[in-house]
Amino acid sequence: MKGRTLIALTVAALLAGIAALWLGQASRPVSLAGGDYFYPGFDQQINEVSTIRLLSSDEASGITLVRKDNGWVVQEKSGHAADAGAIRNLLLKLAEARVLESKTSNPALYPRLGVEDVSGESGSGVLLEIEGPTPPTQLIIGNIETRAGSGTYVRTQGESGSYLINKELQPKRQAQEWLDRQLLDISPEMIRTVTIRHSDGEIVRLLGIDGHLALATIPEGRELSSPAATSPIGRGLENLRLEDVMPAAQFDAGDPLAVVSYQLIDGRLITLRAWQIENDRYIALELGMAMEDQDPVSGGVAQSDGEQASDAESQTARADVEQVARDSEQLAGWIYRISVPRYEQLVRRSEDLLRPLPDTQ
Repeated sequence: MKGRTLIALTVAALLAGIAALWLGQASRPVSLAGGDYFYPGFDQQINEVSTIRLLSSDEASGITLVRKDNGWVVQEKSGHAADAGAIRNLLLKLAEARVLESKTSNPALYPRLGVEDVSGESGSGVLLEIEGPTPPTQLIIGNIETRAGSGTYVRTQGESGSYLINKELQPKRQAQEWLDRQLLDISPEMIRTVTIRHSDGEIVRLLGIDGHLALATIPEGRELSSPAATSPIGRGLENLRLEDVMPAAQFDAGDPLAVVSYQLIDGRLITLRAWQIENDRYIALELGMAMEDQDPVSGGVAQSDGEQASDAESQTARADVEQVARDSEQLAGWIYRISVPRYEQLVRRSEDLLRPLPDTQ
């Protein structure tokens, strides 16, 4: 009996030793060799990513990108739409990243690679945290290597070993840089009319003719400064992009300096309100549909005078009302900061379009 007990105890001790050895090995960081995927299998988990956080020493509050039902948003920008393409590009690079070589495990040498903890004052890298996949990712992204090809120095948070991977990772460090910057992209050929109403009462009206804008009224004795004087206005909504954004409820700048109305040949109405605050320029956008018999200049009911629609207008289908409503919902409720040159394109005055009067002195 004593012999059986001794055997049982010996076997139990042996199994316990094996288990302890296995657990000890499992708890250690996996050492990667050159050519290995840095995150094996991550390509199968990209669609499971729910949250991305980026923290750097120069952005104390960090950046949080969250996947919602209708796409990615930037939490620090009140949930405005994020640049889904930039996010996917970052995730794909991580999925495709392979180890070029192992680097230092000495914390004293981390600053040379930019992989020291970002919580320290000297931390120069970016801590990338990804939630959704198991286990979650916590990666310190360091310097770009350019001397021997290209790649990035990285270190997993909490592990000592650092690596050079074959992908260049340069995540943006400011929340506004992760915004979806595209607002509108309307070609001049789509514009039927433009009306610019300035706060001092001046009104500038232009008519679209074969892709060009014509000033509706030119004072007697005056002429356009050049045949292309109105072209900047026609291109005002072409690739219109934001620089930053805030909820309209947080914007208190009073009445706009100008209101610009565009009627497009597909029936869409775009109303743009514009403000100038010191060196910054802001706009708000509203989308809707004009009545089919609405006069493009006065806004009233059009009179039948036998005028024929342009070729482009006759060949363009009326915009989908439901799509316009979705676009309007996406743009409404926000104030967008745009570049000064683009702002100046949008709010021109008559004198900006006309040849200067001769000097009578």
